[in-house]
Amino acid sequence: GQRLPRAAFLAVALLDLAPSLTGRSADNAVMGAEIAEGAVVWRRLLQIARSTGASESARKAAVFWVSQEASGAATAGLDSIAGDDDASLPVRKDALYYLAHRPNGEGIPALLRVAETSTNMRLRKDAIWFLANSGDSRALALFEKLLAGR
Repeated sequence: GQRLPRAAFLAVALLDLAPSLTGRSADNAVMGAEIAEGAVVWRRLLQIARSTGASESARKAAVFWVSQEASGAATAGLDSIAGDDDASLPVRKDALYYLAHRPNGEGIPALLRVAETSTNMRLRKDAIWFLANSGDSRALALFEKLLAGR
């Protein structure tokens, strides 16, 4: 088979190690993989973010770096984490935060879904707070719908 370039090989190795690390070590391993030249790691980062076997430090670092990816695929992954009832609340709250800070309102549809459909009231309130601070007209439409349905 074809050999991986050295940086991509290093990224794979770091992401294999990251789920078992905690604190700054997890942050540094995930960051090192993310910045490795030529490595495309967002799919593996989403796996780590969703993994109940990974440390919370690794999961939070993975969510942060996924949020930095510019692709719509990364936003969809954050959406699935925010809506995942099996994920820990701090990881889900981080996903909401990063969705709220996606460029060009990319995260707004996911925040709207969480605000409307999440079974976790804390997440719904957080999503509504982020929507209120977004200045996006889609948020006002949701607020009107919620208030009219009381």
